[in-house]
Amino acid sequence: MKKLYFLSFLLLASGCSNNSLELQSTKIELEQVKQQNTELELELNKLSKELESKQKEYELRNILDIKAREIFRLMAENKETELRAHLSKKLTAMNKTITYFVDDQQVSVPFVTDRGTFRQRFYSLDKEDSFITGYEVWHPGGRQSILILHFVLKDNDWMLDEINTDI
Repeated sequence: MKKLYFLSFLLLASGCSNNSLELQSTKIELEQVKQQNTELELELNKLSKELESKQKEYELRNILDIKAREIFRLMAENKETELRAHLSKKLTAMNKTITYFVDDQQVSVPFVTDRGTFRQRFYSLDKEDSFITGYEVWHPGGRQSILILHFVLKDNDWMLDEINTDI
């Protein structure tokens, strides 16, 4: 009979230790899942912010594409007074030229003088208040140039702050 009690005790003890090991294993798995969940939440937040930024950038691309085309139209029609409303205080529009200074060096860009074909080639939201975009310009006769426009946000309005030619 003592042997039976001893065997029962061993079976019960081994069962308890198995339950204890299973419980410990389950706790470890739970902590691993919690850690993975935290990492996934961080990744989701990061991706959500990136998506929000890309959406804002694309919305601005559309808004500033319309503004850029209006600036090109005003240049082609030589409407300096109306054009000034789209320029930051850094730029002046006079004598069919936009002029500004960078590092004490004068930059002058002649007005677009014809109604060429404009095709936006790139755009980038540089910072929350800075947007850069480039236009390929096809002029009558097949000549091609690139205009790079830098817009800045001033008093809730996007203003042309720099314009450069490339090629």
